[in-house]
Amino acid sequence: MAKRIENLFYLAPIEDPKAWKSVLEFFNQKFSLDIDLEGISQKIRRQNEEIHKLRRRKPVTDKYLTQLEGGFMLNEKEQERLVKEVYESLKECKRG
Repeated sequence: MAKRIENLFYLAPIEDPKAWKSVLEFFNQKFSLDIDLEGISQKIRRQNEEIHKLRRRKPVTDKYLTQLEGGFMLNEKEQERLVKEVYESLKECKRG
């Protein structure tokens, strides 16, 4: 069964632990590697928490993410703003 890979373009300029986990899960299953993915799962949870906090702080970011989750497209300006907001928020979190 093929696994659906989400295109989270707004995470492009930063680390994407969900993408890492998808790749490692594939190899884990394919080659029975028994890789412990808990550390990556924790990174995913922290990243999701930060994005959730950002959504509460920045209504326009929440609006853009809600549109994407609903299958709607963003225009170029909206995409750029979303990438910038997410990048700045997650970069700040990583420093702190």
